Amino acid sequence: MGKNIVILFSGGIDSHCLYELAKRDKDVKNIKLLYYNYGSPVCKTEMQRIKNNLGDDKNLVIRNIDWFDNSYDGLMSNKTETTKGKIFIPGRNLVFAVLGACQYLPDEIWLGATYYENIPCGTDKNLTFVNYATNTLNYVLEPFLEKPLTIRFPLYEKKWDKTEIVNYMCGLGLDEIVVKSISCNKPLENGKECGQCYQCLKKFLSIYGSKYQDLVNNIFVIPCSIVDLLFKNDWFQSFLDDLIDNHKKGKIDKYAYFNMEFPVLYKMLSKWNLLTFEKYLDDLKDICDKYEEYKKEYMELN
Repeated sequence: MGKNIVILFSGGIDSHCLYELAKRDKDVKNIKLLYYNYGSPVCKTEMQRIKNNLGDDKNLVIRNIDWFDNSYDGLMSNKTETTKGKIFIPGRNLVFAVLGACQYLPDEIWLGATYYENIPCGTDKNLTFVNYATNTLNYVLEPFLEKPLTIRFPLYEKKWDKTEIVNYMCGLGLDEIVVKSISCNKPLENGKECGQCYQCLKKFLSIYGSKYQDLVNNIFVIPCSIVDLLFKNDWFQSFLDDLIDNHKKGKIDKYAYFNMEFPVLYKMLSKWNLLTFEKYLDDLKDICDKYEEYKKEYMELN
């Protein structure tokens, strides 16, 4: 008979990867790619990129939510993720999962959480969230469902991180989707990535660490080099300074290290031998050691 699934779609590499997995799953009958325009300044850019990448794909559904009334004051959490700053948008995945379930009554809802994102601070993106949200939705929707609904993290189930996602997509010949997917926190007015935010760096490192690292030269379609974009700006040195300071003070939660591909970052800066960053290498090596230590512990627990 086949499953009806809803993919909570953002336009990033992860959600595009979920779509490719769903299209190749013989047990999936119907797919809804569900994008919610919730009024964020980045939604306009995300929607344009999605339309450019998917065209008039019949599975894509864009719905508008008048959620934040164009105001984001006070919507940051009171906890700081010490590798990337404040958490934005309270309960976003919960809101989207509830809306998707109630609007479409699917068999499954897929979210793009990767293997190392099942961490305590990801309160709407970990397995505890999946358990609570699934149970609540099945209780509320029981009169409408023929069988229990399931929320899934297929990328977590495959134990894939960002780099493995890039390898999978490029292995399918979808290099252009990888490059043109959007993750930027503050895209420019022309819809291009800023190249100077945490998410841009994260995307860059996931591609640089893959089998297709030459693609990094195509990510930011602004006429200047990747070195200029990422490594000749004060923001990156400030990021490193804050990161290392928090690391030395023990302010970083164990699994928060997985928010960034630190071994790739260390390898890249060592290889490039940029004198500007030579002073960071010893400290980054120590962070990499912690990354590997906690990664081993994480895998034993999961």
